[in-house]
Amino acid sequence: MPFFQKISTRTEKVGSVIRRALAPHLIKFEPEHGIIAITAVEVFPDLSAAKVFFDAPRRAAKLEKKLNKMAGLLKKEISQNLTQKRTPNLLFVIDAGILAANKIDELLREK
Repeated sequence: MPFFQKISTRTEKVGSVIRRALAPHLIKFEPEHGIIAITAVEVFPDLSAAKVFFDAPRRAAKLEKKLNKMAGLLKKEISQNLTQKRTPNLLFVIDAGILAANKIDELLREK
């Protein structure tokens, strides 16, 4: 979502509901991937889709593939928590900001 585009209250609310609804489903992946954090949820203005940004300490790329394969099932679970007619399609993305911060932190530790 472009930084200049105003985020509506409705998309913020939907994003918040998605974030809370996904949290219990991500716990089952924690033994393999470590503690998983949902860093942001960006809902498209037309509520057709939502990008879920996450961070995982181990094998984040593998987790991203798993979550995107499970997106339909997770969408169904989330739909029970939303009051609107249509539930946004989910797209899981590794949070690049966290990756960059970790890389900078490692470089600083080396010096």
